Amino acid sequence: MKKSLRLILTTIASGVILLGCGGGGGSSSSSTSGSSTTYSSSGSVGEVLNFNVNTTVSPPTYSYTIVKSAYGLTNATGSGTLSSNADGSYTPSGSPNSKVFALSNGLLIGGVKLTIGGTPTAVPIVGVSSPVTTLSALAGTYNYISTSCTANANGYPTYPNCGTSYGTLKVLANGTFTQCTTTNITTSPSCSTTTGAISNASNGIWEYVRAGSANKNYLLAFAAPNGQNVMVIDYNDPGGYGYGHAVASTQPTTNFVSGDGDGSWVIHANNNSSGVTTISGTSFSTLNNGGGTNSGTLTLNNPWIGFVRAAGLTDTGYAILAGTGVYAYRSNTTGNPYYEIGILKR
Repeated sequence: MKKSLRLILTTIASGVILLGCGGGGGSSSSSTSGSSTTYSSSGSVGEVLNFNVNTTVSPPTYSYTIVKSAYGLTNATGSGTLSSNADGSYTPSGSPNSKVFALSNGLLIGGVKLTIGGTPTAVPIVGVSSPVTTLSALAGTYNYISTSCTANANGYPTYPNCGTSYGTLKVLANGTFTQCTTTNITTSPSCSTTTGAISNASNGIWEYVRAGSANKNYLLAFAAPNGQNVMVIDYNDPGGYGYGHAVASTQPTTNFVSGDGDGSWVIHANNNSSGVTTISGTSFSTLNNGGGTNSGTLTLNNPWIGFVRAAGLTDTGYAILAGTGVYAYRSNTTGNPYYEIGILKR
């Protein structure tokens, strides 16, 4: 988080640094020496993939297959080894500046490199091993933070057609949805920036289609232990949502209070940086892999319930806390497409 975001997402917390976006259902087999788990995953550039982490072997390994692609990468595969770090994360051999976290609640978060348009590209990713498979379970009101580009772009900020956003999303049990940009649909029920429909694509992967468009976006969801849903929406919608993804969490019914975000958060950003942010009350401090530091303050339930405004040394932004251990953050600075996802260290 560019300086202030790290605290926030508490729900996706399972992270692995991965690569693309996952497709397919998640399955897991475990032994006394480790586990092999496949995650349905979404990447911030608009890819869906199946990502496997195998800790039953030494050294641990990862592998992936892209199942939905905006860049002609469908069925592309990759693999490598994972090096253990002192903080409990792994570093993938194919992306040495990244970290991978595989948490016990069945989620992944991190970043990896995919070759897009001939260019190695850092891609933050979120994955789930046991995705939600019914529309009734998806129904609810969500806060979201998103990142997208208006064209198939690769890389970070050098592309002026890329940016971030935030807002709310309401999903009904019949599969229809309303998405509101920069507006809380709970207090402004007439808000309707876009509408559309959700339908089953395959086990645990949902098509998320904007009204008036034939382009298929893809949605994954996970039920966190605290009862909140965490959703990841993979955008592949030129002329609409663009190319990228959104992280969403069930909007809480009670306000955050000081201490709700306390702990150390491992983060990965769309500029291929990673680090650790420590939260205490309404203060945070960050140390990134390059040795840089940042600190600042947090304003809870701003701009509305479920969000946190983070003000660092050089930037401000919004973040969401989701479930029991994940966050997402975006910069509020005009023209800055900085976007970050992270998980709570266990």
